[in-house]
Amino acid sequence: MKRNLLLILAIFGMTFIYWSCEKEPQTCTDSNASRVIDLTSISFYETTTGGPIYTPLDKFDSKKWDNVVLSVGTLTELIAKKVTTNDAVYAELPPKCKWSLDSIRITRSGKDITELFTLNGIEMSEAFRNPITEMCGLMLYPKSQAANDKLDLYKVETYDQMNGKLEVVSDYFKIIK
Repeated sequence: MKRNLLLILAIFGMTFIYWSCEKEPQTCTDSNASRVIDLTSISFYETTTGGPIYTPLDKFDSKKWDNVVLSVGTLTELIAKKVTTNDAVYAELPPKCKWSLDSIRITRSGKDITELFTLNGIEMSEAFRNPITEMCGLMLYPKSQAANDKLDLYKVETYDQMNGKLEVVSDYFKIIK
């Protein structure tokens, strides 16, 4: 008797889940879209040759130019959230980020050194030929010419249509040859 009752409840439960999980019309094209509203920090990471493993570096530290990555953190806000009654059944995709980035400027001691870095491996002169729209953070890789034998502050400025100019300044750090 217990077995039959459990079987009937399981069948009803599966039927209920099947009926409740039909596709619902979406009001937004991006259900969990976020947008960048500010730059929060610049973090320095050490890369390893075996793969994309990043180890955080302390301020006042120094590392060789080809083992360093500057990561610019961003503050985002939610634009839209899809409201459904069956979120427990379907897994949601991670939020997409809307950021129409026009350009980046990197300075050290007031001197423009933007061309001494690449954006995710793309030359800065090539990176903004097409609009960059889906990115929530920046990974800046220095070239060999970015090496400097003294501790310096790095300032990153971004320009976009929505926020205008955003900027953030790093702690002291030395990139060596």
